[in-house]
Amino acid sequence: MNYTIAIYGATSGLGWELAKEFYRVGWNICCFGRRAQRLMGLKSAFCYDSPKKCHLTVGDITKKDSIGSFIESSVSKYKTIDLNIICSALYSGSSNKDHESNWRQVMETNFWGTYNVIEKTKDVLKKGNKSVMIAITSSLAKQTIKGSGPYSTSKVAMECLLQSSKVDYSNTNFIFDVVEVPSFRSEMNFHSDVSAEHVAKNVSEQIIGKYF
Repeated sequence: MNYTIAIYGATSGLGWELAKEFYRVGWNICCFGRRAQRLMGLKSAFCYDSPKKCHLTVGDITKKDSIGSFIESSVSKYKTIDLNIICSALYSGSSNKDHESNWRQVMETNFWGTYNVIEKTKDVLKKGNKSVMIAITSSLAKQTIKGSGPYSTSKVAMECLLQSSKVDYSNTNFIFDVVEVPSFRSEMNFHSDVSAEHVAKNVSEQIIGKYF
């Protein structure tokens, strides 16, 4: 079957590697992110042999209209979105000098960005087939470390949002879940021995095995 995935935060790290992995196993990939050059790099890196299976949109997860345009154009091209994965995340330590602004910025991206995706996806796909909504979370939602306050708090709130949505929309075509990933090398973490590619392969196999 020809499945379609929408990936938020596809311009680096886990989002990029998930796009590559789902493309490799034959899915249509719809990639959303803020950095236009990175999106074009993604297309040239592994979508060059079948560009019709790759849909790219530059956008901001904190802007509902931006997300809505992405979802509508993706559905216009592929008819539906079977799987949505929210990888967009901002990590900024609580020791930042502009303390309140820092907290608000992290919450706006990690929590409210996830909320925006859920709301706009429900608006567009409310009468469609099954659509799975996955948010990527972290062990820092359970155990904080020094300076992780904004990030950890945003991930706890995000997990609660997915859990409540799972209950509230249990009789609809939407399925909600969170996937916790281990620490891996990224622009936010240079110290891990685990690659984003390795994590993406495990995550994709887990999701496909569970839902598809």
